Amino acid sequence: MASRLDHAIAAGVEYLGGCLGQQMVWRDFAVPGVTAGSTECITAFIAAQLGPIPEGRALAARAITAVATRPRTGGGWGYREDVPADCDSTAWVLLAASAAGVRLHEQLAARAAAFLISHQDSSGGFATYNQTARTLLTPADQLAWFEPEVSVTSSAVMALVETGRADPGRLRAARDFLTRQCAGGLWASYWWAGFGYATHLALSALSRVDGTTPAELTRAEQALISRHRPSGGWANDDDAIDNAFSTAFALRTLLLTGADLAEHDAIVHSLAWLSGLHAPADAEMLAPGAAAGDDLLLRDSGPVTTAAVVRALHEARTRLAYAAPVAR
Repeated sequence: MASRLDHAIAAGVEYLGGCLGQQMVWRDFAVPGVTAGSTECITAFIAAQLGPIPEGRALAARAITAVATRPRTGGGWGYREDVPADCDSTAWVLLAASAAGVRLHEQLAARAAAFLISHQDSSGGFATYNQTARTLLTPADQLAWFEPEVSVTSSAVMALVETGRADPGRLRAARDFLTRQCAGGLWASYWWAGFGYATHLALSALSRVDGTTPAELTRAEQALISRHRPSGGWANDDDAIDNAFSTAFALRTLLLTGADLAEHDAIVHSLAWLSGLHAPADAEMLAPGAAAGDDLLLRDSGPVTTAAVVRALHEARTRLAYAAPVAR
């Protein structure tokens, strides 16, 4: 199993290196004639996934350095260079820099943290955009862009904790917001299809505030197992095929529970399925109003899903190495 994971991780990192553009950014979710896709946000997301992986750390550092050295005057980063900065993209830049060992200038990090904090409202949650951005966006009537959201709150909490700029009161408010959003042990996201991504982010954020409780992890594990498919993965809908992006994050959630890899059927089967994929491309992200005013569900072209899968395989590999008996 370890050698198979090594091969899959190396192949995924090599693929991602080949996808990196001349400006040292990845681009994904582009639809000709509809959207130019994302650069800053998905580059930060991919770099954050690769940063802890030995094979991908140098690649992550190069990419996030390129993005981090081009901040907006307000201290944040955006979905791509020509749209307003947002909370989620900024959080992923901070998380990626930390994961890849890239030290940001103190003033830059402080401005970015202040930018994140400006997106928290009285509910305790963080919105994608704050009110300052409302006049800069078209269409500006997408109310959900300005409302607190699970995955955005989670990434903001993790980034503030990671940078050491988290106010305890704000963190507790965010924790309470995330706890209220849980339904049946799982979380959902406005921006991303499925429950895998939002659930893993929410539990990761909660663990950084007070530490996730055994009860929270048990409920998530039970909910995920009940939805696991014999084919190996998880799907975003009952009538959909297995989704590698959602499966990668569902697997990482199961790893959080401390389950035995060798004895947990859902982990074993999802690892086998994910490690056999080549450049999977099925992360699904909402583009509100993108199709002549109608919402459009965008599917990535490979880099985003591949980065998520590679990170999940690495975490499983690390667990296997940790659990292996020491030769005497």
